[in-house]
Amino acid sequence: MKVSELQKGMVLQIVSESRCGYLTDDRLLPCGEPEFRIGYSAMASMFSTPISRDALIIYLGHDRLPTDSKDPHYRQLVRRVVVDGKTAVILGHNFRHIEPHPKFVCD
Repeated sequence: MKVSELQKGMVLQIVSESRCGYLTDDRLLPCGEPEFRIGYSAMASMFSTPISRDALIIYLGHDRLPTDSKDPHYRQLVRRVVVDGKTAVILGHNFRHIEPHPKFVCD
């Protein structure tokens, strides 16, 4: 999926059956929020907060936030999602594993 196609309120899903999502609750970003990442399902037991493929993922929008604790003046464009009721930041490289949910696509 192209990141430029995202719209606020869009419902997303993880594409591959061999992937699952997880939240980095134990390592928060400098903005104070967890990151939503996509990893292999076989490694789900190693993740602190695994998220299933069927989880509800809603895109909230984007803004520029400091993401480097060593350089607080550096600001990166970050996108937020709600994953099963928890707000998290998702960085661009994870979007290759996500697509719009077909049951929630509006034309």
